[in-house]
Amino acid sequence: MKHHKITFASTTYRTYTVEAEDLETAEEMAQGVLQNDAEVSKEWRKNAQIENQTVGAFGVEDVMGMRSDLSKQQALQVIHLASKRFDASLGINWDTLGYWATELFPEGEVLPED
Repeated sequence: MKHHKITFASTTYRTYTVEAEDLETAEEMAQGVLQNDAEVSKEWRKNAQIENQTVGAFGVEDVMGMRSDLSKQQALQVIHLASKRFDASLGINWDTLGYWATELFPEGEVLPED
Protein backbone atom coordinates (compact mmCIF):
# COMPACT_ATOMS: atom_id res chain seq x y z
CA MET A 1 0.00 0.00 0.00
CA LYS A 2 1.38 3.46 -0.97
CA HIS A 3 1.24 6.56 1.20
CA HIS A 4 -0.15 9.67 -0.48
CA LYS A 5 0.08 13.20 0.78
CA ILE A 6 -3.17 15.07 0.16
CA THR A 7 -3.44 18.82 0.83
CA PHE A 8 -6.72 20.63 1.41
CA ALA A 9 -6.96 24.38 0.98
CA SER A 10 -9.83 26.59 2.00
CA THR A 11 -10.78 30.21 2.38
CA THR A 12 -13.56 31.15 4.76
CA TYR A 13 -15.00 34.51 5.70
CA ARG A 14 -16.83 35.86 8.68
CA THR A 15 -18.73 39.17 8.73
CA TYR A 16 -19.72 41.09 11.83
CA THR A 17 -21.95 44.16 11.85
CA VAL A 18 -21.01 46.72 14.48
CA GLU A 19 -22.26 50.22 15.14
CA ALA A 20 -19.49 52.77 15.60
CA GLU A 21 -18.70 56.43 15.02
CA ASP A 22 -15.86 55.72 12.56
CA LEU A 23 -14.16 52.95 10.59
CA GLU A 24 -11.22 52.57 12.97
CA THR A 25 -13.51 52.09 15.97
CA ALA A 26 -15.69 49.69 13.98
CA GLU A 27 -12.66 47.57 13.07
CA GLU A 28 -11.52 47.50 16.72
CA MET A 29 -15.01 46.50 17.85
CA ALA A 30 -15.22 43.78 15.20
CA GLN A 31 -11.84 42.43 16.37
CA GLY A 32 -13.27 42.17 19.88
CA VAL A 33 -16.36 40.35 18.63
CA LEU A 34 -14.17 37.96 16.65
CA GLN A 35 -11.96 37.23 19.67
CA ASN A 36 -15.05 36.28 21.70
CA ASP A 37 -16.78 34.23 18.99
CA ALA A 38 -16.95 30.67 20.38
CA GLU A 39 -17.55 29.23 16.89
CA VAL A 40 -14.17 30.44 15.60
CA SER A 41 -11.05 28.39 16.26
CA LYS A 42 -7.99 29.92 17.91
CA GLU A 43 -5.93 29.23 14.78
CA TRP A 44 -8.48 30.90 12.48
CA ARG A 45 -8.57 33.99 14.73
CA LYS A 46 -4.78 34.18 14.69
CA ASN A 47 -4.67 34.28 10.88
CA ALA A 48 -7.77 36.42 10.28
CA GLN A 49 -7.30 39.74 8.50
CA ILE A 50 -9.82 42.47 7.82
CA GLU A 51 -10.96 42.39 4.21
CA ASN A 52 -12.36 45.23 2.19
CA GLN A 53 -15.76 46.56 3.21
CA THR A 54 -18.23 46.01 0.39
CA VAL A 55 -21.86 46.31 -0.55
CA GLY A 56 -22.92 43.95 -3.30
CA ALA A 57 -20.10 43.89 -5.84
CA PHE A 58 -18.82 47.34 -4.85
CA GLY A 59 -16.10 48.20 -2.36
CA VAL A 60 -14.57 51.26 -0.74
CA GLU A 61 -12.04 51.50 -3.59
CA ASP A 62 -14.86 51.70 -6.13
CA VAL A 63 -16.43 54.67 -4.36
CA MET A 64 -13.04 56.35 -3.99
CA GLY A 65 -12.38 55.68 -7.68
CA MET A 66 -15.48 57.58 -8.73
CA ARG A 67 -14.99 60.28 -6.08
CA SER A 68 -11.26 60.78 -5.50
CA ASP A 69 -12.02 63.63 -3.08
CA LEU A 70 -13.43 61.20 -0.50
CA SER A 71 -11.45 59.56 2.27
CA LYS A 72 -11.67 55.83 3.00
CA GLN A 73 -13.97 56.54 5.93
CA GLN A 74 -16.24 58.75 3.82
CA ALA A 75 -16.40 56.09 1.09
CA LEU A 76 -17.35 53.55 3.75
CA GLN A 77 -20.16 55.87 4.89
CA VAL A 78 -21.44 55.98 1.30
CA ILE A 79 -21.41 52.18 1.10
CA HIS A 80 -23.11 51.86 4.46
CA LEU A 81 -25.89 54.28 3.53
CA ALA A 82 -26.35 52.73 0.08
CA SER A 83 -26.73 49.30 1.68
CA LYS A 84 -29.42 50.58 4.05
CA ARG A 85 -31.43 52.78 1.69
CA PHE A 86 -31.29 51.32 -1.81
CA ASP A 87 -34.35 50.73 -3.97
CA ALA A 88 -34.77 46.95 -4.27
CA SER A 89 -36.12 47.29 -7.80
CA LEU A 90 -32.89 49.05 -8.87
CA GLY A 91 -30.36 47.38 -6.59
CA ILE A 92 -27.01 48.95 -5.85
CA ASN A 93 -25.13 50.20 -8.89
CA TRP A 94 -22.80 53.01 -9.95
CA ASP A 95 -25.72 55.46 -10.13
CA THR A 96 -26.97 54.71 -6.62
CA LEU A 97 -23.46 54.93 -5.17
CA GLY A 98 -22.94 58.24 -6.98
CA TYR A 99 -26.26 59.53 -5.68
CA TRP A 100 -25.45 58.71 -2.05
CA ALA A 101 -21.89 60.03 -2.38
CA THR A 102 -23.28 63.36 -3.58
CA GLU A 103 -26.02 63.40 -0.93
CA LEU A 104 -23.52 62.85 1.87
CA PHE A 105 -20.59 64.81 0.45
CA PRO A 106 -21.57 67.38 -2.22
CA GLU A 107 -18.80 67.82 -4.76
CA GLY A 108 -16.83 71.04 -4.47
CA GLU A 109 -17.84 71.56 -0.84
CA VAL A 110 -14.93 72.07 1.53
CA LEU A 111 -15.14 69.39 4.19
CA PRO A 112 -13.81 69.92 7.73
CA GLU A 113 -10.74 67.91 8.73
CA ASP A 114 -11.45 64.86 10.91
